[in-house]
Amino acid sequence: MTSMRVSIMLVSILCNLTVVFTDDHVSCYNIQPGLLAGIVSADVLLTLILVFLTYRWTINQHPKKPPPKEGKTVYMNYQAKRRT
Repeated sequence: MTSMRVSIMLVSILCNLTVVFTDDHVSCYNIQPGLLAGIVSADVLLTLILVFLTYRWTINQHPKKPPPKEGKTVYMNYQAKRRT
């Protein structure tokens, strides 16, 4: 219980310090809509490239097994039980 109180006090002190150390005359950097769209589209493109490369790499790591030879085929012959 005391650790919760200490945590709350620490968070409130840190929040107050950020208010004290901020300058009123600091201007935020303005991001143009075209730049934001470019960043988002580049992120989507890089994500798709990574997904495609990961897919291709996993396919190449596990090649398909050749089909079994004619003589080594196992057939399961059983009759389904009838429900009455």
